[in-house]
Amino acid sequence: MVQRAATVERTLIACLAAWAGSARAVSGSLTSYTVTLLFLTHWPRVPELDLGSSALPLPLDKIIHGGLYAVLAFLASFANRAGVFRILLSAPALLAATALFAALDEATQSLTDRSPDGYDWVANLAGAACGIGLARITEAVIMPRAGRSQEAPEQCDPIR
Repeated sequence: MVQRAATVERTLIACLAAWAGSARAVSGSLTSYTVTLLFLTHWPRVPELDLGSSALPLPLDKIIHGGLYAVLAFLASFANRAGVFRILLSAPALLAATALFAALDEATQSLTDRSPDGYDWVANLAGAACGIGLARITEAVIMPRAGRSQEAPEQCDPIR
């Protein structure tokens, strides 16, 4: 059981390293996710559920916003690392670019019968900071493990 867990861990790390090492895969992931995020945040408002004053309880709404932007910033950080952008951005510059994107995302929601919310932007920004931090931790702690194996490196074959 322990050996199987170690094999799964090595395979996941190998897959992450293979993905992160491919500018095309990282760029495709970031593009696909960004389009999906924009689609979801601009979808016309659905009839609200009777949960009180809002469609979602306030903390849940902000946690969702933060989570969505954490994933976006995580992917953008790896795209930055893979050289997808024309210039290499520092973490603060990447956070500023994500903050600008989040502001534009919130501002344009009124075009689709949704209402922009400054608190959503703050939640997006907090999530983006967490995503960049998680990407940095992944780069520093998990990625080096892909090359430290004493035996032959695992192939990225998730179906075994």
